[in-house]
Amino acid sequence: MTTSYTVLTPPSIEPLSLSDAKKFLRVDYDDEDGVIAELIIDARREAEKITNRALASQTVRAILQPDAMSAGVLSGPVEAPIDPWVVAERVTAIPYGFYGSSFKLPMSPAISITIVEYQLTPFDDAGGSTIWATLAPTNANGNANYRLDIETDPSTIYLQAPLAATRFRITYTAGYANALPGNMLTLLKRLVSHWYNNREDAEIPENLISAFAKYRVWEL
Repeated sequence: MTTSYTVLTPPSIEPLSLSDAKKFLRVDYDDEDGVIAELIIDARREAEKITNRALASQTVRAILQPDAMSAGVLSGPVEAPIDPWVVAERVTAIPYGFYGSSFKLPMSPAISITIVEYQLTPFDDAGGSTIWATLAPTNANGNANYRLDIETDPSTIYLQAPLAATRFRITYTAGYANALPGNMLTLLKRLVSHWYNNREDAEIPENLISAFAKYRVWEL
């Protein structure tokens, strides 16, 4: 699986407030509020890169490209139109039916899905632009075409029907609604403090990187 993502709408509220950061820095004047505010944003972004977690509410667009399956009767690709009996013979099928694909989202925790799109062919025949088709939230019978599982870590989206797609594009809202896990807020303060007091040294101390890495989302 090849995964990439882009932040479409950055957080409007940072998990670490300016006032809390200034208290940690023992700064009681306003002259450097702009500098500290920028460091807060940079620290949050760096922590998100290390942990693969969205630390504040933001809109993310993920591109997910499943690995090509090996050819064969049991594990080969499914071509449209889909034969349900062939699908049921795939090694990914569970007993008594196929439940569709599942994808781990690259930035967790996910809050809600905005839109799910898929790509059947890389380019159109005319201008070479990318073709994306939208997967409706429900089918003609009113049953869900996909669902979001927020109990997993990382968050997982399940497609209820098989799609002969080469890539998926999922736009969703991610971030923590309440407190950050563990002592991550304190770690953000420490990172802001390091950059504030060592303005010529952008290197993050290894012990701080290790502390953030304890909260990293690992996909096995």
